[in-house]
Amino acid sequence: MNLSSDRLTARLLRALVAIELLLVALYWLDILCGEPSLLNPLFDLDGEANIPAWFSSAQLLLIALTLWTANRFRRPEPLPSRRFLNLLAVGFFLLSLDETAQVHETITGVIGSRYADWMPHLVSSHKAFAVLAVVGLCWVMKTFYKDARAAWRWSRRECTICLLGVSVVLLGGSLIEAIGYLYLQKGTLAYHIEVSVEEFLEMLGETLILRAALAFARDACGARLGLAARQNVVDSRLTWQ
Repeated sequence: MNLSSDRLTARLLRALVAIELLLVALYWLDILCGEPSLLNPLFDLDGEANIPAWFSSAQLLLIALTLWTANRFRRPEPLPSRRFLNLLAVGFFLLSLDETAQVHETITGVIGSRYADWMPHLVSSHKAFAVLAVVGLCWVMKTFYKDARAAWRWSRRECTICLLGVSVVLLGGSLIEAIGYLYLQKGTLAYHIEVSVEEFLEMLGETLILRAALAFARDACGARLGLAARQNVVDSRLTWQ
């Protein structure tokens, strides 16, 4: 284990969490000041195309680039496969794009309702759809089972942190957001608290996923560099002989 790189990663993550807390504090400062035109467009956690949205998009893009870079420079033989890691990188890239370009918000505007409105009715009234969704999920799990098992063998600790990050993102971006949309009135104190918790959990979950991605990149690229260094030593010895 490279202690210097671990310390650098820990400092980076502490800085990211501090920025997330600062963004939440600025959101509440904006509310307490009556949402002035100078602060509100920049720091409204419930808004789009502002600093919090950019920060979240930047984290997702960094995860994608980290996975892609590690996949590019690692040895091709061991699992997880390059296809698996490239698909993960593309997924996080699309999430980053959606965070900035507001793709799902645009689709929601065209449909006229959110997933919390139509998904429960769709699942309850169309059983075949629910069955197909379960079958599709099982197919994906079967296809990438070896890759997931290899990642777990690489580092249970980092995989657990990554899964925790995914759970935190889903908790904030899906469950808590749906509760606020269905049961809270926009502009109330309870709604502002819900937005703070929701957005902070999303950013925190992305930070945890980023930690796991950086650890994988460190180990994958470090192993490649170590192998290259050993090969250079062997070549040098053969040359002198």
